[in-house]
Amino acid sequence: ERLEKERLEKERLEKERLEKERLEKERLEKEIFEKGQYTKKILSSEWWDNTGPLGGIRKGTHRSKQIYFIVSKSDKWDKGALYVPPDGYRWISTQEYPFDGDEVYSYYNQGGWIGYRWNEKEKWLFVFSDSHKTDKAKHAGNYDNSSFAETSISCFAGIVCMK
Repeated sequence: ERLEKERLEKERLEKERLEKERLEKERLEKEIFEKGQYTKKILSSEWWDNTGPLGGIRKGTHRSKQIYFIVSKSDKWDKGALYVPPDGYRWISTQEYPFDGDEVYSYYNQGGWIGYRWNEKEKWLFVFSDSHKTDKAKHAGNYDNSSFAETSISCFAGIVCMK
């Protein structure tokens, strides 16, 4: 009986934690959207390409933070859009990106991609939540630990997130 109570309490606390996380994520998205940084909001179900061997998410090799490159269905970046990441992820800014990864390509030739091609589209650039202001992105063909590339509307690969 005691073990059952402990298990139930553990489940309750985990549900509470997940609900707090969800509410905080919604609050942050709403705050960002209301500040006028974005002209529209695109839900992950609309933009995220979760097909392929990695499910459209590659975990970076970074040591200080859990960084993820999340693939878009489209190869065109909507610079004015807030891309809502899949549950459990948060779209990060350029300032949050750590350069402590390994010499592994961000997505080039990985997860079913043939070079930069995936689902008949060229994909080069993973953007950050502030890329529309900084003009900086992560190039799919650069290493996790390499510097930023310049943004472009075309060859959009997806977004950079943290867990």
